[in-house]
Amino acid sequence: ELLSGSLEDVKLLLLSVVYMRGEWEDIFDEKDTREHNFHAKDNTKQVNMMYLNTGLSYVESSNLESQVLSLPYKDSPLSFLVFLPKASQTVDGLISSLSSDNIKEAVDSMTIRDVELRLPKFKIEKEIDLIPMLKELGAEEVFTTQADMSGFTNEDLYVNKALQKVILEVDEKGTTAAATTAIDAAFTSLRYPQKFTADHPFVYMIYDRVSAMPLFVGVMMDPTM
Repeated sequence: ELLSGSLEDVKLLLLSVVYMRGEWEDIFDEKDTREHNFHAKDNTKQVNMMYLNTGLSYVESSNLESQVLSLPYKDSPLSFLVFLPKASQTVDGLISSLSSDNIKEAVDSMTIRDVELRLPKFKIEKEIDLIPMLKELGAEEVFTTQADMSGFTNEDLYVNKALQKVILEVDEKGTTAAATTAIDAAFTSLRYPQKFTADHPFVYMIYDRVSAMPLFVGVMMDPTM
């Protein structure tokens, strides 16, 4: 589906393929999933909202003006991070503030809290033309007839397509992405759990706690789209 039309004349093609299937360390119970309002940019929609009440890594980031939550994957150094803007912040403002330092500071500041989490189920599917981004990074010549491919072929070749298809699905069992480090912290016992209701646009990422690097980043504007 990524490539339409005949490949008869194609001699060099650049594709990016990534696949990940991650199971939550704490699986959501499907019986607790309910319809819930999601306040998108222009209107309010009914979405399937998952529910979980358990101990999770959590912090309120003053730099990002957001609640930040980490959902660990089972037997993995990866986590699914959710950055939920507070009333004083917009999702655009949050995106502008998401430097590597601010992300790392938020993750390093997390403590285990009793959290009452509501998170929408969603699936995104998008095809991305990588050529504009690669050109911005300085890879210009490879996309022209002046491309020097002498390192691996004597033919006059250049790249005229560079495509990536992204699929990300989040449900009660975990995350499927095409394109849990143990935390030694004391459990903070609260009389009331910390509420985390992702009912408005938020930023999410698949984050590697070992390398302190985001592997996959997205913005959820509308779970029904």
